[in-house]
Amino acid sequence: MLSQKQFREGGVIPPLAEKREHITNYHGVKKNDPYYWLRDKSNPDVIKYIEAENEYTSRVSIHTRDNQKKLFDEMLSRIKEDDSSVPIRIDDYFYYDRTEKGKAYLIHCRKKDSLEGVEEIILDENELAQGRRFFHCAILKISPDHKTLAYSVDFQGDQRNILCFKPLDDVSMSCEPISMVSSFEWAKDSTTYFYSVMDEALRSSEILQGSLLGVNRLILKEDDVIFSLSLTKSRSGRYVYLDSSSYDMFEIRIIDLDNILEGPLLVQPRKKGVQYTIYDQENTFYMLTDEDAENGKILWSKSADTSIFDWRPLIEASNSVVLSGLDCFKDFIIVYGREDGIAQMYRLDTHSRKLIKFDLEENVRTIYPVFNPEYKAQKFRIGFSSYAIPTQVREYNPMTREFVILKEQEVPGFEKSNYVSKRIFANAEDGTKIPISLCYRKETFRRDSSNPAFIYGYGSYGIIIEPQFSTNRISLLDRGFVFATAHIRGGGEFGRPWNNAAKFENKVKTFSDFVSAIEHLIGEKYTNSDKIVINGGSAGGLLMGAVANMKHDLVKVVFASVPFVDILNTMMDPTLTSSTLEYEEWGNPDDKKLYDAMNSYSPYENIKHKNYPIMLVTAGFNDPLVNYWEPAKWVAKLRAMKTDDNVIVLKTNMNAGHQGASGLYEGLKEDALEYAFILDSLDLT
Repeated sequence: MLSQKQFREGGVIPPLAEKREHITNYHGVKKNDPYYWLRDKSNPDVIKYIEAENEYTSRVSIHTRDNQKKLFDEMLSRIKEDDSSVPIRIDDYFYYDRTEKGKAYLIHCRKKDSLEGVEEIILDENELAQGRRFFHCAILKISPDHKTLAYSVDFQGDQRNILCFKPLDDVSMSCEPISMVSSFEWAKDSTTYFYSVMDEALRSSEILQGSLLGVNRLILKEDDVIFSLSLTKSRSGRYVYLDSSSYDMFEIRIIDLDNILEGPLLVQPRKKGVQYTIYDQENTFYMLTDEDAENGKILWSKSADTSIFDWRPLIEASNSVVLSGLDCFKDFIIVYGREDGIAQMYRLDTHSRKLIKFDLEENVRTIYPVFNPEYKAQKFRIGFSSYAIPTQVREYNPMTREFVILKEQEVPGFEKSNYVSKRIFANAEDGTKIPISLCYRKETFRRDSSNPAFIYGYGSYGIIIEPQFSTNRISLLDRGFVFATAHIRGGGEFGRPWNNAAKFENKVKTFSDFVSAIEHLIGEKYTNSDKIVINGGSAGGLLMGAVANMKHDLVKVVFASVPFVDILNTMMDPTLTSSTLEYEEWGNPDDKKLYDAMNSYSPYENIKHKNYPIMLVTAGFNDPLVNYWEPAKWVAKLRAMKTDDNVIVLKTNMNAGHQGASGLYEGLKEDALEYAFILDSLDLT
């Protein structure tokens, strides 16, 4: 890639944001934030600056357009555009989704009685998205009588979902759309429903009971600003669980759909540091809790009266198994967990009180429950993939633990035997072993430091970064890249202790773990500093900014997606979306000690007069989780302070939010531009 100086000499000049004095005063510490004015979305100067950055990105990337087209075509060629999901039977109907060539969104369908029957399209997202620059459907729920579809639409990417109702016959009732809905479930009568709504800060703060007849009543209100509400229906269909949760504690209430008028029943009051979930099977309730059991334990209470819970131990906590969830069917229970940081599943034998382990191949793997709506089913389905195995839908017999593959993602031109996926470990500064999941193509890999590397990191909220298959990633692997994910502390690969080890004042362990992983890959000759691209998004973007400040010469390219880089100023403003919800991850900066911790690592606050790597930064103008102005301020300050000629580009999608462009084809265009920039930065094609 040409340097910033060479681009400038060619007439391509990067934008320089104007500095305007704005004094912040936190804990008596006064600071000038000269780019604070970029927060004003309605200011024409802000729009002008963002558009200037987009124009600069286009001009810097113009010589990569042929490669962008090549990459786009590659990525699209690996996708079966005319495809269909595995049908799911619910009562007399088979439900499935399908895609059509040239159409960017899903088509939701069903057939009655037989898969040989006549197809009925119940919702075509392409029709809803027509004429829109963004579209997303987050909620899709069919009524128990199969006559009404509830679905949500988001046309901005700001997650302000509008819930709509669609009659699927000529006689069913509908009702007016409902704004700001975050979750939804039907009651048994197919007329009554429950839903959660968000306040202006996008915190789900109320749960209401509604009706197609137009009657609504408040069921639950959450006043604590660090808690958010959601609701789910149990697999048995008898109960709706009302969840009030923060990052640190849960509280659940139950609505018995056989007796709605009784109202919600509290299962267990919230306790600091305690997370739990509830499941039901016939007249037995199960609780997965981490109270006095950081890796999780399972309790049970057998009672026909839900007003009385008598919790007794069933599966005690283990030092080697982290329990993460249950899936209760009428005649069996599946438990999901992790061993040595690797996803695992078990059948729960309630008589012997033991977990019967399934034999799963591939140490670098991803498993997850897929939609299993039939409570009385004798088999269950999961999704399975790895870096080298395309996504499979498997159906298991819980007693024999044998499975059949119902569908494997078709990837034209891909041969899994050409690729290697494995796990290695790096030593953190304090000696902790940090897992690294790796993938590369056999014929292009050389253990001589010559391979380029794409290293991904996240490390926050206890989120587990699973080694999932990606069709786009093949474009890097086939060009000789080593792809690596560093499973750093702050994530959840080893349960809550892994997350808790890198929070609050200890957040810097997330960053130092990532640095240790990079240095290990270099030391073991998988790559070298001149060929390393690092990537993270959102909180992973904070990681990118922190590492760029700490070790600017360790990598060649920083790719920061919607990066949470102005954490201090965001967390000091409780009116912003999700700020108060974040207190239990980062801390409340009203506490001086926690303020000092954030101030010590906030990427925006710690930019210095020094060299920085090449940087690709993306943002969504309508992003409610990481506001567009965080990456905008960060890039503006970097441009003003850095001492090198490395290129920095900021690409803001003016029509999208946190997840980037919507629809298959626009998403691939974004991916192709980003990959082309990365390859050009490493002088590759």
